[in-house]
Amino acid sequence: MTFNSTETLCDQDAKYRYDPETLAYITISDIEHILERICIESDLRISNILRETAINKTSSVYQLFMKACDYLITSDGLNNSDADIRNFANKIQTIKRNFNAVHPTEKKLSDGQELTAIGKVKKYRDDLFHDGITFLDRTCFFPFAVIKGKGYTALRVKKGGELVVKNIRTFRAEETEFAITSEGVFEILHPDTKDENWRHCPDVLMLQAANTEDVEMLIREALVKLREVWNELSIVRKEGINGIPVEYLNEGGEFTLQEKSNSQLTAYGYNGSTKLIVKGSLTITPPDELALEGSVIAYK
Repeated sequence: MTFNSTETLCDQDAKYRYDPETLAYITISDIEHILERICIESDLRISNILRETAINKTSSVYQLFMKACDYLITSDGLNNSDADIRNFANKIQTIKRNFNAVHPTEKKLSDGQELTAIGKVKKYRDDLFHDGITFLDRTCFFPFAVIKGKGYTALRVKKGGELVVKNIRTFRAEETEFAITSEGVFEILHPDTKDENWRHCPDVLMLQAANTEDVEMLIREALVKLREVWNELSIVRKEGINGIPVEYLNEGGEFTLQEKSNSQLTAYGYNGSTKLIVKGSLTITPPDELALEGSVIAYK
């Protein structure tokens, strides 16, 4: 097939020197995979960890969008005497401004305005990252107690103490201590030292109710909106300036295509600012073998 070099525009002086759009779509794929795993995960603690991961990743898709806008909008672009450059920058700025107006952060809410799914997910992430507060309102049901709260220790058995729950278990604190919390029962190893470690006790019967379905629904709703705005931004970026698309930098990226022909290996090298886009038919004959020789990977 015929190979053509396509002209693109990049901001070589940009602060953000990676491809936020590619990262965003990969992250969305990660989130969808996490949500699928949650549906079949039987371990409650793993499910909660997966939800926290999904929250963080959803918020990162939002952050990547903001970084992409900042890359595509430059003060030079907005103030440029070239009408096409200025028009492109204004389009990107409008997309960013409209998105912020529809999905404000908690700090930018106007009177009577409520957070959207994206805003709520971002608040969950901020609570987790900045304040260490979980986003789930949990209620733990034990055979002997009901505990509500976020990280709430209701009972702690100190060294030398003993809590006897008839027909259930005796918590005897000799070398370790125990904490009965809204997240479950934990045995505390090396309490009050630098090596203090809380180990979950799965053998204590516990049922837990939490707003997990609400959280997962918010994540899915946020992903729908984030896909929409990323698509809108991508269309304007590809339309570009004077018909030339604007590309993100991908500093440090490398691509080496390995091919074997007539017993000879040939390597075609590309840097991070280059993509190989197939629009026709491309056939590649790979090397016969990929081997690890010591710490070196070799094609043969």
